[in-house]
Amino acid sequence: MKRASSLWLTQALLLLPALAWSQAEPLQLQIVELPPYMVVSPDGAISGTVVDLTLAAFRKAGIAVVMEIVPASRQLAVLKQNAGPVCSVGWIKNPERASYAKFSDMVRQDAPWVVVAPANWRSPATATLQALLANSRINVLVKQSFFYGDYLEQKMATMRAKRQISTGNMGQLLKMIAAGRADLTFVPRDGFQYYVRNGRVEAGQLQVVDLPDMPPGFQRHLMCSKSVSDDVLKRFNAALSPPQPTSARLLPRSQ
Repeated sequence: MKRASSLWLTQALLLLPALAWSQAEPLQLQIVELPPYMVVSPDGAISGTVVDLTLAAFRKAGIAVVMEIVPASRQLAVLKQNAGPVCSVGWIKNPERASYAKFSDMVRQDAPWVVVAPANWRSPATATLQALLANSRINVLVKQSFFYGDYLEQKMATMRAKRQISTGNMGQLLKMIAAGRADLTFVPRDGFQYYVRNGRVEAGQLQVVDLPDMPPGFQRHLMCSKSVSDDVLKRFNAALSPPQPTSARLLPRSQ
């Protein structure tokens, strides 16, 4: 990861003279690899559905930036310290984070969440998330220390289904499901499609189960230390591309 970060920083610094300077120093952007939203290629180049939109907005706004790969926990610590202007790409806004950081408008919304199960798993014809999680015979595979959003977290907190925890990344969790080591896991549809498209998992070994009571995808933002000026965020917001509509469902009022 350090090699990838250094390569990208070198590339970014070389591009800075072409950008319209609006501050004494380029704004530091922190990212953590999270496909397909933030992806680090073997040669160190950084891309992804959220990264690309973020960089396009900064270019349009004429704001010089450099990027660095930083673990998620360290990113939060840096923003809390507020020692200087720095932003993190692709974060979810919640009240706790908003107490020490500034947020941009929404950069992009993830695709809706889906259930992924082994190909030979039989889903009831009238399955709902609530019914599946009430079944004590079902093993739900979740990533350790990963936040699945308020809705799924609340459902899992009271479920009768068994919670199976893994420290692996999303691709590794999908491989565990394909191998039959658990009954199901939760993933945004675009995340699942990324791993299939890039050959990380075999589509024929898995099935996607759409449920009527699954939540919409996360809304991702630029999250900045309070040292970042309001003017920078205002210009960034003005340069953002209009949000694309998603196929997310509204949650039932009774849930």
